[in-house]
Amino acid sequence: MVEDDERLYRIAAPGAQYQIEVAKAVDGETPAFPPQVAPAMAFAERRTRSYNLARAALDIEKRYLGSTFDPRRMSDVTLEAIFASEMAGLLARWTRERGDGVVPTAFVLSASSLRSGVWLWLEDDYRAMGCLRVVLEQLARIRTWRTKPEIARKLEARPQTTPRDWINKCGWNRLRVLLKALGEFAHGADPNNWYTAHDVLIRTNQGEDQHLAERTGRTSTLRNLINLLQGECAAWLEDIDPVISKGYWEVIRLDSDRVAQGTEHVLRSAWAARNMTTRGTTSSEDGMTPAADVAETAPSSDR
Repeated sequence: MVEDDERLYRIAAPGAQYQIEVAKAVDGETPAFPPQVAPAMAFAERRTRSYNLARAALDIEKRYLGSTFDPRRMSDVTLEAIFASEMAGLLARWTRERGDGVVPTAFVLSASSLRSGVWLWLEDDYRAMGCLRVVLEQLARIRTWRTKPEIARKLEARPQTTPRDWINKCGWNRLRVLLKALGEFAHGADPNNWYTAHDVLIRTNQGEDQHLAERTGRTSTLRNLINLLQGECAAWLEDIDPVISKGYWEVIRLDSDRVAQGTEHVLRSAWAARNMTTRGTTSSEDGMTPAADVAETAPSSDR
């Protein structure tokens, strides 16, 4: 850990120096570095701030968790994300080779957005959740193409199709509240809506101690989306090459039953938060409440 800190310090140090030299320039002095290296120094400065914030967040987590703190948990999440995103990338190629329409694009978008989300999550940046909204949108699109191809074709042909349409048609209507909450963390969104959106993430983090859930809502959401992507990848692999599908299940240490149970847990947790809103409205138009044709009791299955 000390070696890692020293390595990161060597990377971040130029950023700290940039701040010092900019302060000199503001005071009318000549910076110690030539103008040609200013862009690189500015980039280092941004990374320095990200590093400092991430370290501060990690220290807070360490103090809160005490003896249960284990930094390897972050490695576990990043490893799971690598397996999911890399397989999604491979499926993008394989589905393109067999002519699966827009499915390859959806796989590419889900893989790329997951990678971005993980990097921002590591930096304790709320915009990671905005990236995960894209993952969820594309997952719903991919799942609809797999389970209801005719409906998927109609949705693709309609210019008015929204992400919520894909969520509804793929059988994940109960995740609409999560889709809306994740969208509130997108770049450029109003930060005033983050509070209730974060409450949604906490509510969908059921099963955890309440105080712990309040501090792990984003991590839980990330892991849930990774598991959903892993399950969808395995389902497509079963159709493309059952042997590879079996190997993939072994690598990610899961099986279809466990993924189904995990998916149902996410759906039920999201359903419990269905009446929460991020914009001070209970209208079904904002996607935070059930549609008029959905019963107030959670359905037993979203298939």
